[in-house]
Amino acid sequence: MAEVLSQNEIDALLTAVTDGKVEAVGSPTVEATPENVSKNYPRYDLTSQERMTKGKLVALKGIHERFANNFRMSLGQSLKKNVSVKIIKSEVVKFSDYLTSLSRPLNLSNYECESLKAHMLIVSRSTFGYAAVDAYYGGSERPFTKTVQPENFTSIESEVIKKFVLMAMKDLEQAWSFNYPLKLTYRRAENNPQFIETIQPNEQVSIVNCEVEIDNLKGNFDLVVQIHPLDAI
Repeated sequence: MAEVLSQNEIDALLTAVTDGKVEAVGSPTVEATPENVSKNYPRYDLTSQERMTKGKLVALKGIHERFANNFRMSLGQSLKKNVSVKIIKSEVVKFSDYLTSLSRPLNLSNYECESLKAHMLIVSRSTFGYAAVDAYYGGSERPFTKTVQPENFTSIESEVIKKFVLMAMKDLEQAWSFNYPLKLTYRRAENNPQFIETIQPNEQVSIVNCEVEIDNLKGNFDLVVQIHPLDAI
């Protein structure tokens, strides 16, 4: 058992340390020297938008799961077919990096949310656009393909995509309602990512990739959410 010092011994030890007779045990103080000062330490910008706390996006996971379930039921009731909607992945990236990963044809539906002072996009990729058209018009239940991939959707394809996108907007509002009273306003659709001006290239965005399966037809679309206004929630 370790020996316990008496109060007199403790007082004597403290007095000896104060008088300098006994050196205090501890970490030596590092004096500032030219060698220490000359070291290059990385700078960290606390105001940078790349500073992101993942904990703030936990609520978005539950919101998107509810959205997937709502959209599945809406599509199933509208098309009278078996529908599955899955969240494939979710990530936070710089908007410019996301744009470079896209390939046309695309349908980029722009939404404005005044309460959050933010913008959202529903990006319909070619697989989702063609699957939606084929399912809507009662196709052969096979993945739609084209021998020559066009740069843009046709006007008929765009109208069908818009029908499903507006449906998704209502389901997204309902999914958000448990956490925040969100009201989305559809603005317009673009077919070229370069025409998107509501989100700046250097801004951070949350990308949620969703896979829709309608009978044997499969397609993907993305939910793109501006990040920085969400700090106000």
